[in-house]
Amino acid sequence: MKSSLFDSRQIQFLRPRPLLQELMTLLEIQGVESFPVREEGETSLSAGFLSKAFLDRLVEEGSLQREDRGAYDSEFRITAKGRERVRYLMVDFFQELLHLHGYSKQLFRRRFLELYSQGARRVAFYPASETAEVAFSALEGSGLTLVAVADDDENKWGSLFHGLEICPLPEIQPDQLDTLLVTTCTYQNQILPKLKPLEAAGIRVALFP
Repeated sequence: MKSSLFDSRQIQFLRPRPLLQELMTLLEIQGVESFPVREEGETSLSAGFLSKAFLDRLVEEGSLQREDRGAYDSEFRITAKGRERVRYLMVDFFQELLHLHGYSKQLFRRRFLELYSQGARRVAFYPASETAEVAFSALEGSGLTLVAVADDDENKWGSLFHGLEICPLPEIQPDQLDTLLVTTCTYQNQILPKLKPLEAAGIRVALFP
């Protein structure tokens, strides 16, 4: 099964509501010619386990069309009204995603202001994570300049992070920067001992949050 917003491994804080389940269901059925459902009554999409009653409701609302099939209880196809419903739901969905992304950037901007007030100017990110991507998007206007990016994953070494080549942590030289920001909230206790040499050289090690 493909990864989705309904995968409990992906979501811990924000639980999907029925509107999102409706959107993900219509999107997936839109992506196939038809979607078969056996008579047992429950089916699995990447949007999660759905009851046949849920699909029947979408039929009643005109978003799906049901066709009876021999070996299957029924097959579902998206209708023109369903495609219009997808477009309508996507507008609100993207607006909420942008709001959440904006809030994440605000958290980083607040941290960057603190660091700037403490004298930080030239910073490095470690590791080159998804959190680092959000942090980079919040750098503009902070007064901080990203000068290096490090990661322990050798598969990332040499690849570019917004124009900077990702390197192993030991390759970061103290004269490059004044602050290293740990751009992950996971395993910080294991990461901090690796940064002792930089701290000993006078580099500020900053955590987020």
